[in-house]
Amino acid sequence: MNTNTREVTGVPHWLYAVVSVLADGFHAMTVYSSLLLRETDEMYRPVREFLAAHCNTLGSVERAEDPDMMFGGADLLVYSIWEDCPGPLVVHACKCELFEVAT
Repeated sequence: MNTNTREVTGVPHWLYAVVSVLADGFHAMTVYSSLLLRETDEMYRPVREFLAAHCNTLGSVERAEDPDMMFGGADLLVYSIWEDCPGPLVVHACKCELFEVAT
């Protein structure tokens, strides 16, 4: 399986985030963060900004023991990412408000 991967951020022992584009065009963002890191921390800003700029859905969350990460563990989060909004029939965090509710 061919993939094209680019780093969003990388801070040793704290946070790693990459976006992968598979051969079929599917985009996924993988975030691996120390258990001590919070989404509101400044170090997490590149991840927050990327997610705010792209429609996304959190697909999975796993906790792992990892002695190389701060506090000896990490959370692994995998997001589906869309370059273009998938529309109102797909549950997702939307980067824009393209749809109006008909009244």
